Amino acid sequence: MKTNPTIFIADDDDEDINLLRDSITERNSMASCMTFHNGLVLLNYLKNNETIPDLIVLDINMPVKNGFLTLHELRLDPLLANIPVIMMTSSARKEDEERCHQMGCRSFIRKPDSMQDYVTLAERLLLLT
Repeated sequence: MKTNPTIFIADDDDEDINLLRDSITERNSMASCMTFHNGLVLLNYLKNNETIPDLIVLDINMPVKNGFLTLHELRLDPLLANIPVIMMTSSARKEDEERCHQMGCRSFIRKPDSMQDYVTLAERLLLLT
């Protein structure tokens, strides 16, 4: 676990973004979280900036470019292919989880239902950095 990790979060739900970002930074005040409202914005940022995150959290269901398409493009780019990706979704579909793992994500996580679940998720994510 890094003392000052950089975590990128791509999700179209502002509440989920804020709860996760706040939970992460409350657990580690030196953590840096950047947020993006869809996969296209995330990919454009990664391709046009030098900052490479220690971890990316992707929502599956986003407008413009969903998590599956974003993960696929990340894995095709040699400079981005090795960034650990956590897929986060409200979906309980087993086939979504299997697809994510086949595509090379590190973990598949259901979106938290409570503040305590966000804290637990933040702690888990920080351990992965």
